[in-house]
Amino acid sequence: MVRHPWWNARTPWLIFLIGYLTFFLASFWVFDMKSIKKQSTTVSAILAVDVVSLILFGAVLGWI
Repeated sequence: MVRHPWWNARTPWLIFLIGYLTFFLASFWVFDMKSIKKQSTTVSAILAVDVVSLILFGAVLGWI
C-alpha cells in the first residue's frame, strides 16, 4: 500500500522544492543579513520551531 504516491523517486522536483530549495533559500537569506544579531535571532527562531515540532510530533502525537 502506497501512502504517499506523490513522494517517491518519480517526483524529484517535489523533493527538490520542499527538501532542498527551502533550506538553501533560508541559508542565503540569513547569510545576507546585515548584523550578526539578526542572523542569530533568525537561526534561533528556526531552531525553536524545530524543537517545538519535535516535541509535538514526536513526544505528544507519536508520529516520529
